[in-house]
Amino acid sequence: MQATPEPDVLAGRYEVGPVIGHGGMGEVRRGRDQRLGRDVAIKFLRADLAAQPEVRARFEHEARAAAALSHPAVVTVFDSGETGDVPYLVMECLPGDTLADRLADGPLDPGRVRTMADDLLGALEAAHALGVIHRDVKPGNVLFTADGRAKLADFGIAKSTDSLDQTVTGLVIGTPAYLAPERLAGAAASPASDLYSLGVVLYEALTGERPFRGETPIEIAHAVATSTPTPAAERRPAADPHLTAAVDRAMARDVEHRFRTAGAMRVVLTGGDRSGTSNETAVFPAVDATVALPAQVEPPA
Repeated sequence: MQATPEPDVLAGRYEVGPVIGHGGMGEVRRGRDQRLGRDVAIKFLRADLAAQPEVRARFEHEARAAAALSHPAVVTVFDSGETGDVPYLVMECLPGDTLADRLADGPLDPGRVRTMADDLLGALEAAHALGVIHRDVKPGNVLFTADGRAKLADFGIAKSTDSLDQTVTGLVIGTPAYLAPERLAGAAASPASDLYSLGVVLYEALTGERPFRGETPIEIAHAVATSTPTPAAERRPAADPHLTAAVDRAMARDVEHRFRTAGAMRVVLTGGDRSGTSNETAVFPAVDATVALPAQVEPPA
């Protein structure tokens, strides 16, 4: 069930237009800020989820967390409110498509993947510095500006590391194909799990295929937990070795073998210290749809 707002104008200001996107948490509509004369995107939490106090509390808490982020590679949140007891966010409206749309036509040029990776690592670095973990990095949440730069969207299920975990007890929130193994096992989200998800996204952008596949979310989760993907360099030999090395390390099953920070991953991406360590100090204060999985995943029969 999707949220369908009754008023044509929200808060006496935002004109509500047609649906331009759907997600596991709700729908996004094109809108118009009548006061400032600019186009916006309005995201509504699904009405059935809005009726659940714990989900509503998380949405409202993370609306504030997302609004606190200010970075060129993060989709800006302008405002929030409620209509008919359904919470909504008013966000920057981008003219471009998503990475998921582009991947439907096959893999991207390695140089384009490298530029996109740098943009998204900047977004995660800024979020993690504020103690905000995205938790659902995937192609559908990567949008593009008119000049082709990447922006990370949908911090609606993000988790603030300095707050109580508002995830429903016993559930893991995210998209199975891009979730880190420890998340599927029920561990808490972390900067390392965000970087793992980004590694999967970049692997898919480079090779045109996801590293872990299956017919159902449970089959995909089992593949993530038990299999090792073909190294990115073998799938795309012509790609910059610094890029493929960064992608492979980001997807390491063992958290200790991954990058400590987004900044450390950027160092390797740009051909710096290949150990992935740096002088930075970490600061912490349907298949494609976002779904809730059982915290413990059993192998399929």
